[in-house]
Amino acid sequence: MRSHSTDTGSRLDLMFLKLCSEKPMNKIRIAEISDLAGCNRRTFYNYYKDVDDMKKQIIDRFAQGLDETLKKDDQNEDYKIIDYLLKNRELLKAFAGKNNFDSEFVLDMIDVYLKNKGIKGTLNSESSIIYPYTYKLFGTLMCVNTWIMRQEVGLETISEEDLTKMILSLQDGTAAV
Repeated sequence: MRSHSTDTGSRLDLMFLKLCSEKPMNKIRIAEISDLAGCNRRTFYNYYKDVDDMKKQIIDRFAQGLDETLKKDDQNEDYKIIDYLLKNRELLKAFAGKNNFDSEFVLDMIDVYLKNKGIKGTLNSESSIIYPYTYKLFGTLMCVNTWIMRQEVGLETISEEDLTKMILSLQDGTAAV
């Protein structure tokens, strides 16, 4: 397909994510995405085959970004994951929010994380070592996602810094629940 550097492609993606956070993905139509992005259906097809292809490409780019983030040596791995999730909150709302919980998205994230640990992946590994890592990443994902959803509906929540501290304390067993 195309590289993802165009304004039109980015607008299409943003409008798709916006729609996914508002309603079930199976109710989203190409014409609706295109209209909101300010282009026509033919333009959509310059970028994607259909809505499923769009979703797959967006998830693939997210997974690639997570992979690149985890490979950097600039900070603690747990901080990197939390920060990456917070920076991609629109995508989390779309694929792990109240209207759409996409298991493919979650499994892709977990597989990227496991790959960075030198483990084949959730469905390919014969080792039970995948379970603690899956638990850790899924728990982090859901804590960040819950925090985002609470903000969306105007409920009082904690700061990003306190959220990070809380997740880290849950992971190391020092959190008071």
